[in-house]
Amino acid sequence: MRGARIDVEALARKAGGSTKSCSGAPSRIVVTLESKDLARLEAIATKHSVPCFKLGTVEGDHLVVKNKGADAIDLASRL
Repeated sequence: MRGARIDVEALARKAGGSTKSCSGAPSRIVVTLESKDLARLEAIATKHSVPCFKLGTVEGDHLVVKNKGADAIDLASRL
C-alpha cells in the first residue's frame, strides 16, 4: 500500500473557494502518474479544454490530507 499527501486548499482554490466533494459540478477524475509525465497530461487537458491541476503526491505509507497548512487527516495505510 502507498500513502499520499493531498492539499485540500489546492482543490478549494480551483473550485472557487469550495471544498465540497458533492455538488452539481461536473465529474472529477484523480490520476496518478510519474512527475516527468505531468506536463504532458496538462498539455492534453489544455488541448481538450479540461481543467487540470496537481492535488498532491503519492508518497510514504500514510494518507495525509492538509488543510490550512495543518494535517487535518493522517491515516496509516494497512494491507
